[in-house]
Amino acid sequence: MSKHQAILQADAASVFEPIKEIAEQNGFTVNRSDTRMVDDAPLGLVVLEQRGDQTTVAFDAPSKAELQMLKELYAQRFAKLGFADGIIWSAPKAAAPLNQVVCEISDCTQISPNFARVRLAGDFTAFATKTAGLHFRFLFGPEGTAWPTLDANGLTYWPDGVSSWHRPPYTVRRLAPDASWIDVDIVLHDGGRVTEWCKRVKPGDEIALTGPSGSKMPTENKLALFGDETALPIIFRIVEDAPPDVSGYATIAVRNLKDSQSISASPQFDIRWIDMTDPDALVRGLHKSLHTRPDHSVFFAAERTQADTVRKLLKDAERASRNDRVASYWTKAPKVTKAS
Repeated sequence: MSKHQAILQADAASVFEPIKEIAEQNGFTVNRSDTRMVDDAPLGLVVLEQRGDQTTVAFDAPSKAELQMLKELYAQRFAKLGFADGIIWSAPKAAAPLNQVVCEISDCTQISPNFARVRLAGDFTAFATKTAGLHFRFLFGPEGTAWPTLDANGLTYWPDGVSSWHRPPYTVRRLAPDASWIDVDIVLHDGGRVTEWCKRVKPGDEIALTGPSGSKMPTENKLALFGDETALPIIFRIVEDAPPDVSGYATIAVRNLKDSQSISASPQFDIRWIDMTDPDALVRGLHKSLHTRPDHSVFFAAERTQADTVRKLLKDAERASRNDRVASYWTKAPKVTKAS
């Protein structure tokens, strides 16, 4: 486990309650006494303790990458709550953020009408642990800008400000056995910044990313996976990396059936491809599966309104005891009506 610490110039009574409220709103387990509070979050453990008129905060995470993200998350919370002034941070002896990887383009190939595959070479050791998140964020900064560094507090310094950076999330499609490269499958669409980058990028070019982060490998033995083409990489990663005792099925919606990829799936998994032009097909399929295979844990990722519909379906089905996961990977642009 990796650790950091901070000291807030504020008494525990003014710190504990707002932090506890935020944590519980996010579904995290919080244990509190008058002088001590423990937040058991997915990224790691946060322990707040009263020390006279000060509050100490200790961050404990399984990896350096998760530690960096946990610290950044709480730094944002402290700032919003008005505790930023006077915080004393323990800072790591490092120049770059602990969750940042600077890597090199090995190859970029269009593998189907609407997909490109990029291979990145670098040190991806942090992505190889069993509990690592399956996602990361590319870092696209202003032209000619250096990569982010750590400031004196061990927090990320973003040249020209974080709002000037484009940080789209992606999934690690494949990871080298020795963690020396990753493959990333990118959905291509007109006008997309990453699509345009794919057109001009060449072997030897440098790119940076932050991660691992986000969803982790499911631990359930029976899986029902649903997603549109934006979820294809994570669904295939889950299926290909599933242990032999895990079974299930996947339904994937694509714009062009020529985007259907072959997969090294075990015989315990059935893969079905459907046409993405029917916006309700994925939701209908999931709704049917809740009745035909109610013992399967659901993973659903697609457009935001579809994800909202699925969340309601799962709630109405009273599946609180199941480890279902629903994510919105993109948002449909609103329709523009012409004035008469």
